[in-house]
Amino acid sequence: MSELFFVLGNDKGSFLLDTGVTVNALKSASFTSYVQNVTNLAGFSSYVASTTQPTLWGLAVYDGAGTANYNQLDLISTFSSTAATPVGINNNTFKNGTFGITGSVALSANNTGTHLTMANGSSYNAVGTAGYFGSSFWNLGQSSGVQVGNAVGTSSVLIERTGTTSTALSQTAVSTLTGYSASFDGATVTVQGPVAAVPEPSSYAMLAAGLAAVGFVVRRRRA
Repeated sequence: MSELFFVLGNDKGSFLLDTGVTVNALKSASFTSYVQNVTNLAGFSSYVASTTQPTLWGLAVYDGAGTANYNQLDLISTFSSTAATPVGINNNTFKNGTFGITGSVALSANNTGTHLTMANGSSYNAVGTAGYFGSSFWNLGQSSGVQVGNAVGTSSVLIERTGTTSTALSQTAVSTLTGYSASFDGATVTVQGPVAAVPEPSSYAMLAAGLAAVGFVVRRRRA
């Protein structure tokens, strides 16, 4: 998906929400935040009613689906607060796990719920159905260093993985998106962008002094 999507899930089923936030919008300087209460959305009540198991939540957006070039693959996701430091995985595993397995599940889920009738739809899919997000999503089928799920009530950084070179076994690049965070409290999904720096009081003083000096010069020239 080239738009950020939100997933709640456990071994009974999963809830999916399309946020409508694209990769470019998320990374743009104008992005401030995304906030959405999910309790009244299609599929959420079905998810809550069906489960007594611990729930994981996660966000992800990927770009480059369908390309044959590893270096055009891009994934931004949450990262488990209980996991080890994010690690790279080889390009081929990255492509198959993210753009193959997870992509297939996402496409199936997008044919359920309100995804077909709304721009930013939602759905519930039980375990065993094609639209169910299982372990292939939560850890990309790999080690703890690539886990994307967090417990409800915890916050997460956003990390970015990009394919490198054209070699299948080369490692992906991994970095943290500076200033970004995400959270889910059981009702509301929040993605916070970088907070713009506020000038120090001394900066305002210097600016005021500079403007005063310019005004003084202008007045002298007019005199």
